Amino acid sequence: PPRQRDVPASTDPTPENVLAGLEVQEKSLRELRRYLFTRLFQLQAEEAVLRDKLPEHRRAPPVDEDDAAIDETSKITYKRGKKKVAAKQPSPAQCLHWLACSNLHGVFSRNAVWLACTKQLAYFLERVCLGRRVTSPAAAEGVPVFFNRLGANAGTANESATPTLVRLSPEDTWVMAHHMDCLTVHSVESGVPPGETPTGETPGGDTTTGTPGETRSDTQTPEYAPAAHTNQTQTWLMRLTQRELWQTLVTLGADKHGVSNFVCRVAVHLHFRNQGWLPRSGLQYGADLVLYRNHPSLVHSDFCAVVTPSAAVSGASIAAVASFKNTGFTGSPNTGSTGSPEETTDRKRKATTTSSDGLGLRRWTEVQAASRLCVQVNKGLVSVFVDFGGGGGFGTRDLSTPECLRHVLVTETEIKRFNPERNKP
Repeated sequence: PPRQRDVPASTDPTPENVLAGLEVQEKSLRELRRYLFTRLFQLQAEEAVLRDKLPEHRRAPPVDEDDAAIDETSKITYKRGKKKVAAKQPSPAQCLHWLACSNLHGVFSRNAVWLACTKQLAYFLERVCLGRRVTSPAAAEGVPVFFNRLGANAGTANESATPTLVRLSPEDTWVMAHHMDCLTVHSVESGVPPGETPTGETPGGDTTTGTPGETRSDTQTPEYAPAAHTNQTQTWLMRLTQRELWQTLVTLGADKHGVSNFVCRVAVHLHFRNQGWLPRSGLQYGADLVLYRNHPSLVHSDFCAVVTPSAAVSGASIAAVASFKNTGFTGSPNTGSTGSPEETTDRKRKATTTSSDGLGLRRWTEVQAASRLCVQVNKGLVSVFVDFGGGGGFGTRDLSTPECLRHVLVTETEIKRFNPERNKP
């Protein structure tokens, strides 16, 4: 590069000498800038040539323009010294593309879905805020899990002696199993698998399990079981269908009154993920979700979201949980009973008429407190209202099947404090 020219020394600092020195410096800076732009163009051309020579399987997947950024005009607030680190790492859209091409298997146990992953897969899941790493081995003691790796083929237990355990929340489980279609969930069952004969019994005996003549081919054995307890009860895994997984997660999210908030939560998760946000739990800020544009270790969250389900959604969730109970679906062992049909009807009436219970900002004092808290932590406040969209009566609003998400409408409203000094006409 051209060296900066020295200003000619002069013992007499007259205005003419000063102007001559400034002209020399300006000419030198112009030459330096011209050289830097030429060198940058050469490096970009060399990078394009090297990228064309890479094999197909090593190229980065294309990024969808709709998912590349949330808003090109807005500024992303990086943490100190993390902007250069973020430029070297794959974007969330690329991580989601690679995860969608994988074939993962998880086990539903202890009100969560567990995965045994390689460090690479655990890194990609963490990059898009899906699941949490299990730091304590005692937390997953006795949980049978499958070993998974990034890619289309499932790994084997011999690839890693100590895999990384990841625990998925109900919302993350449904996003990966239904929206991304990259996860298969298995449930832990005890007893004799359907289609098999108990030990000591003949096929024509009186003690049989399952439907006569039915054979389930989806029972599998986990490839990795950390500290599994051995007892006389036979334990086996059964693959859950999309509808069975939906019923399990809806029943898991029900409280003692039979109201399940899983439907509105997963609808909000899908709504923000489709817009490019990375939602995480907002418990530390008194909110339901916090929204990030990149991994939380690189950027600060922009908004706190508070979810408010409508009375119609709450009443439909009670009816869905009651229908699972009436059809013999037990769901999670920690889920309480839904009661008789008369009690279910009474709960639906209370959910429709009472506006002070449930999630969301129900009072202006709560709105003021949440708004002031978000101002203190430099975040925006978003109120998310979940309701049924379109027409149709209450009977058509059935939350017992995953198809109900097509009829759920998510409306977001940003709440800001009014400052008369800043909002002058």
